[in-house]
Amino acid sequence: MALGSPSVSKLVSAGAGVNAKMLHGGWTPIMCAFNSSYSYSDEQLEMTIRTRTVAGADLRAMDDQGVSVYKWAVHSQRPRLIEMLEQAGIQD
Repeated sequence: MALGSPSVSKLVSAGAGVNAKMLHGGWTPIMCAFNSSYSYSDEQLEMTIRTRTVAGADLRAMDDQGVSVYKWAVHSQRPRLIEMLEQAGIQD
């Protein structure tokens, strides 16, 4: 399933946990998207972030190591997504 696909929107609409954390590592769905970012375009990641943010995703969330969504964006070297987060007031 593509990150920015209508399927993601359907899952979110059906109540999928946008802030659910993985048992090991504490990654949120947005962090998982960044972890897979090498496979996806900036547009797909941006759509995923926007879809989940509208659904209530916490962009200030941190994983079990204290790494934030913003740091995930920096680590994945996606300037467009870093700028999007900064415009939303999310920075470290």
